[in-house]
Amino acid sequence: MTIYNVTFMMERSLKARFTGWLRARRADGLLSEENGVIGASLQEVVEVPGESEFAEQALSVALQAKFIDRTAAHAWGRGALASLLADYRKDFGPEALSFSTILETIDLE
Repeated sequence: MTIYNVTFMMERSLKARFTGWLRARRADGLLSEENGVIGASLQEVVEVPGESEFAEQALSVALQAKFIDRTAAHAWGRGALASLLADYRKDFGPEALSFSTILETIDLE
């Protein structure tokens, strides 16, 4: 399984606005099977060990979309995700940052 991880970083005060914004994009099909997504989750970074003030100052939210393979993940990245990130920069301004990583699941058995 391939996971496309997108971490969004912004001012903590934008949490409710951001989650509402992302839910609206989900309703518009961002995470749909038509876009190749077979599962998704959203996590908030609540602590960075050794960085006591991190969670108080910034909001980091990781969106993880799951795909059958890297081909599907790359297609989503070029299409639905590219559009989402353009809207994110437009709607949340130049201080709203993001970075992406593509992960492969490793069986520990």
